[in-house]
Amino acid sequence: MKKIILSAILAITIEFTGPHSIANGVEYIITGTGNGSLNGTSFSNRSFTFNLFGDTANYSSNGVGGHQISPLNNASFLVGGFESGQFLVSTILGVNDTASWVYFSNLSTGLDLLTINLGIPIDIKEAIYPIQSVYAEAYSYQFANISTTLGGFSLNSVSSVSFSSNAVPESSTYALFGIGAMGLLMVMRRKKTV
Repeated sequence: MKKIILSAILAITIEFTGPHSIANGVEYIITGTGNGSLNGTSFSNRSFTFNLFGDTANYSSNGVGGHQISPLNNASFLVGGFESGQFLVSTILGVNDTASWVYFSNLSTGLDLLTINLGIPIDIKEAIYPIQSVYAEAYSYQFANISTTLGGFSLNSVSSVSFSSNAVPESSTYALFGIGAMGLLMVMRRKKTV
């Protein structure tokens, strides 16, 4: 009977944590140094990090020779000397497949907040080791007073920008794996006490 229970738990764990239920989530990390303002307070040569989370279920052609994740599920940021915050506008992350440009954009206006030339083609659905940009630009007339949890955020210029990404498993995958592991431990514990 115990072998049947163990086999059933193992089968359920394998079924639900197999490749088809490993998440479609991707975290994009953009780091650099910039000049701008946050909630009316100017900053100069401050490090910044954008943590952007997207679901590859939202991956599609951008209609101009590239692909995008639209919309992103979450977009947060940290600027040196300030608390971390969240963008309150819907955002997009995309790539021009032929020119190797990555763009982080405001979904409602279609304006690019930041563009990054990586110099090599990338697939934004995959994990990417940090790549130093060949050229990056924050459009001061587009990345101006963007609504965030910390107030209006503007970037006037950027330098030393790098881009990377990581696959992010769904929380349900972790939960199902944990349930399977707990079941195995329970069976092994019962076996020791008998």
